[in-house]
Amino acid sequence: MYYRIKDKYRLRGWELLPYALVDSETHRAVFMDKEAFDALVLCDGSVDFYIPLIPQSVRDTALKLSEQGYIEQCSPGTGISEDQKYKRYPNRFMEHAHWSITGKCNCKCRHCYLSAAEGRYGELRHGDIMKIIDELGACGVLTCSITGGEPLVRSDFWEIVDGLTERGIHIDQIYSNGLLVNERLLEKFEQRGLYPEFNMSFDGVGYHDWLRGI
Repeated sequence: MYYRIKDKYRLRGWELLPYALVDSETHRAVFMDKEAFDALVLCDGSVDFYIPLIPQSVRDTALKLSEQGYIEQCSPGTGISEDQKYKRYPNRFMEHAHWSITGKCNCKCRHCYLSAAEGRYGELRHGDIMKIIDELGACGVLTCSITGGEPLVRSDFWEIVDGLTERGIHIDQIYSNGLLVNERLLEKFEQRGLYPEFNMSFDGVGYHDWLRGI
């Protein structure tokens, strides 16, 4: 009998937490013990679990993993993708990053602690932003929320979105004042198969415009 890891799972590991399966749909890591992980590593479509060389304990573990929905029976040699193979990151586990990509904003909020309307803290150059994206990917970060300032004012916003996505980092939340959120923007997210939650503030009738300064 041959097994393979189901398509949505990736074998991953970090310092102190070396044995994990990452679900590419939920963007969450499932950590397990070495015994279960050693059995998972064999589930690449190339190992017959019923040859005498395979201990009964490994067969029992594989059956349990199958019941849990992590692996499936397959034909010999079916294999797994390159991205599913084990990768260990040289750092502690960091599931989520909350990233302010700009200090600029198109509002003039009275309570702004960044002086974003004046661009007091400015924003990193495109090259530096892409370097950070590389570093987040190299650390095995799974999800990222984006904020500012107002993140949508960056001219390279979509390059940031695509850069994170290409490195397997899911964008789950965007913090915005909402002024630039429209159908066209949402369609661009949908074209990429992304449906982030938007967090937008409303300060109440008669107060919102006064507080936002526009």
